[in-house]
Amino acid sequence: ILRKTGFRTDIFPDGDEFLRELRSRGEEWAPDLLILDLMLPGRSGFEILRDLQAEAPRLKVLIITGRFMDAGTVNILRCEPNTAEFLPKPVSAQSLVLAVQRALGMPQAAPTSI
Repeated sequence: ILRKTGFRTDIFPDGDEFLRELRSRGEEWAPDLLILDLMLPGRSGFEILRDLQAEAPRLKVLIITGRFMDAGTVNILRCEPNTAEFLPKPVSAQSLVLAVQRALGMPQAAPTSI
């Protein structure tokens, strides 16, 4: 979806693989935005988010999850320093693109078709 709308994307199999890449290349390599699912193989997205706060505090994170979360937990996640957006699954293509645009501070033009 994001590639079709003109974004450059990289995919990592899990959060630890992303962190290894970040550590080897340095924060100057870091993407403008990380889309982080909370349900990951290995360590959870919560743990990855905590590591990112210590290692790449300027990296913006868009959190997505299909896991039920009460309003208090969602509010806590939204208040984390590098959380730019929070989206519950299922996420429509249009919602995803608009959330990415907001997180990156881009003008929000609704996609006509994805």
